[in-house]
Amino acid sequence: MTKHLPIASVLVDTPVSHLEGIYDYLVPQHLSDTATVGTKVLIEFGKGRTEGLLLSRKAESEQSARLKPILELASPSGLVSTALSILSLSVIVLVAVSGVF
Repeated sequence: MTKHLPIASVLVDTPVSHLEGIYDYLVPQHLSDTATVGTKVLIEFGKGRTEGLLLSRKAESEQSARLKPILELASPSGLVSTALSILSLSVIVLVAVSGVF
C-alpha cells in the first residue's frame, strides 16, 4: 500500500524555531515498506543532517522545491503512535499561532 505513496511528510527536529515545520521528502524504494507513520527518520536539512518524525505518506507533494530523500530510519518502524504524532503536530501549531516562542 505505501509503495504507491512515495512522499513522506516529516516533522523536522531543528533548534531554529522559525525553520521547524513539516517538509516533504522522497521515500527511497528500499525504505518503502518500513518508513511508516510514527517512524523517526534521518534526513538532510540545510547543510546538515537531523532527525524527523514521519507524519504521513502521500502520492504527491505540494512543495515546489526538488525533494531530498530520507537517508535512513532512526527508529523501529512506527515507533510513535499516530495519536501521539497528531498530538505533537497540534502542539506545534498552537505554539506557532500563539507566538509564545
